[in-house]
Amino acid sequence: MNILIIGNISSIHDEKWITFLAKNSEHKFFITQEKLNTPLKSSQIKNYQNLGVNILPNLPSFSILKFWESIIGWIKIKQWVKKYKIDSIHIIFPTPHIFWVQFLNLPLLVSTRGSDVLVVAKDLIQNKSLKNKLLLFLFNYNLKKSKFITCTSELQQKFLEENFKYTIHKITIVRTGIDIDFVDSIITPQITKNEIRIFSPRFFVPIYNLETIITAIDNLSEKFLNKIHLQLVEGKNIDEKYKIKILQLLQNVRFKYSIAKYFDKKELIEEYKTSDLVIMVPHSDGTPNSALETMICKKPLIMSDLNYQSPLFNQTCLFANPSKTEDLTNTIEFALEKYPADLLEKAREMTVLYGNQKTEMNKIIEIYKQLDIN
Repeated sequence: MNILIIGNISSIHDEKWITFLAKNSEHKFFITQEKLNTPLKSSQIKNYQNLGVNILPNLPSFSILKFWESIIGWIKIKQWVKKYKIDSIHIIFPTPHIFWVQFLNLPLLVSTRGSDVLVVAKDLIQNKSLKNKLLLFLFNYNLKKSKFITCTSELQQKFLEENFKYTIHKITIVRTGIDIDFVDSIITPQITKNEIRIFSPRFFVPIYNLETIITAIDNLSEKFLNKIHLQLVEGKNIDEKYKIKILQLLQNVRFKYSIAKYFDKKELIEEYKTSDLVIMVPHSDGTPNSALETMICKKPLIMSDLNYQSPLFNQTCLFANPSKTEDLTNTIEFALEKYPADLLEKAREMTVLYGNQKTEMNKIIEIYKQLDIN
């Protein structure tokens, strides 16, 4: 079966999925993304080519206002479908990628990741501008075409089933998952332990709420504050205005901090393994790989109390209100003083059961078989 994947193919998450699917299925893959996404690195191009994955030219950015760009994109896709004899479409991160199937009538799999539905689609429903009404119509029209939908969290599933009733029997939970064997293979670096290392692995984007983490740490009691070393990572596709805000906030803090531009896979795992505490308190979330990686490393973890409704986060970490700095400060102090050992054990156990990339990706391969049958 020839499958066209439209997503953010330069992101580490999509690359992991496509790599696994190409290695472990007999299908032929054609992949593309919008031009505003981060360009593919040479290493990614080489990886995809070695796997026999066909990299198609970028699509324009979908736009209602610049409708001519959308028309150009639709024409491109129609041409690819004919030229490469595409049998099925797989949309990853449906806002905006689902809009590209407007004029296609092929078996469709849609995979949601988190903010695509919990933030963007939610905004389309709540803020009823003329533009949003039109985009919501197109989103709904194209989502109805899907034969199957995968969600990385129960929250996404709940949102879709409540707002788009026809999705109830279409959804399968498929978490992004992590490569547990790879994580376990990384040796913990030897470092001088004369400080308390706190790692915030989420990028410089407003939804990740870094300002609350910084302020909460700065409010810690003196017995902790003098030893704290906060490690931040800027990441890709950042919000420049937000970056300026965070850098300005850091100018006046009373603790030590470092900012990395980016960590590769090995460096990231090493950072988890040398950390004393990992914190992520986003305003909205899916099933974050950064949490699973922390848990498989058996490291203390604080997350937002977002009602994840997932067995992965049931008595496996601590939670704090992402809107209340004082609550996070108290939770950090509790974690540094007496983090429960049983949480660390259960966190790893549940990650092995529900966050294994191989297990999760095989669900996608099974769905592909159903698309082929249909």
